[in-house]
Amino acid sequence: MTMQGRLPAPVSRKAALLLGVGAGISTLLPKEGQAITYGSGDFSGTSAVNGVLSAYGLPQLPDQRDSTPFLRQYGNTVVQFTHPSSWVINDRAKMQGRTLKTGDTGITVSDYRTAEGLTLFTAPTKAASVADVTVTEVGDLVVDAGGSKASGFKKIKEVKRADVAGRTFIFGWESNTVSGYNVERVSVSGVTVVKGVLYVLSGVVSRQRMKAMGPTLEQCAESLQVYTI
Repeated sequence: MTMQGRLPAPVSRKAALLLGVGAGISTLLPKEGQAITYGSGDFSGTSAVNGVLSAYGLPQLPDQRDSTPFLRQYGNTVVQFTHPSSWVINDRAKMQGRTLKTGDTGITVSDYRTAEGLTLFTAPTKAASVADVTVTEVGDLVVDAGGSKASGFKKIKEVKRADVAGRTFIFGWESNTVSGYNVERVSVSGVTVVKGVLYVLSGVVSRQRMKAMGPTLEQCAESLQVYTI
């Protein structure tokens, strides 16, 4: 995908801000019951999200079984990804001016039955593009900003992706619990870089759960898209 990072011309700032308010967007939403809205500017349901994306000339999301799209605006940043439909959004976004706060942004989607989920992280980066991002940079952000007392981490693999606008890293580490136990954890992290900022959507599971959850987390990681307006 070559349009990663910025809404394409000729979208004006006023038009783009319609993502953040309800005015003028209602005609893009499907009939009642076909999609769920979480409030002004927050869209869920493939039909609703694809209607918005299509209006701005952006690539549409594929219709994936048991998957729900997430599309929200934070200041001058639009974040988009997909997650399992049964998971619950807990959006407590932390802002620095008109940008998302560095580190743990407060944007999470979780399965409360298993304590597994996704967290969005951000950090300034010297990487000119996503191709220059290292797994060390991603691991430091996810492990440290996630509050994990880790003994270090190691790269397991990088998932091959068809698009060049993002990358997916898989890495593991040993986490020390408050009870004194060591737990092996694995992160599947989707990565992109937009205007000097690194965005990481990380799903973390125990190593034992990786076989069952790996494909789902890889799908979520690959779905991360970030645009600025």
